[in-house]
Amino acid sequence: MPKAPRTKIEVDSIKEKILDEALQLIIEEGFNKLSMRKIASRLGITAANIYNYYTSKDEINLMIRVRGFETLYSMLTKEYQANLTLDDRINAMVRAYVKFGISYPGYYDIMFNLHTPNSPITSGLNSNLWLL
Repeated sequence: MPKAPRTKIEVDSIKEKILDEALQLIIEEGFNKLSMRKIASRLGITAANIYNYYTSKDEINLMIRVRGFETLYSMLTKEYQANLTLDDRINAMVRAYVKFGISYPGYYDIMFNLHTPNSPITSGLNSNLWLL
């Protein structure tokens, strides 16, 4: 009898575990040494199985960055909304930014210090940066 397909919750959980392990590997060894095989080995699955969730290590890298920026955005927004004056908002948001860097050094390093690899996902973004 065939195995039942995974639920969305199960798929999301696996995707999160893949990102968590990839982040650890990037912190420990650097992005250039990241491989699907290393991620899979830590998770006890096959490297081919990871491709059911992510198309490449560049997509994994991008999703780690997205998750980091979502966390930072949430922290900044919370502080902005909790303060009324412009000075208080700016001070609170600066503190939140520093707190993010201290609390999530792995994300901070990937988001602000590491080069973003070129991929089909990011190439469109890089060519449109001048519009900002």
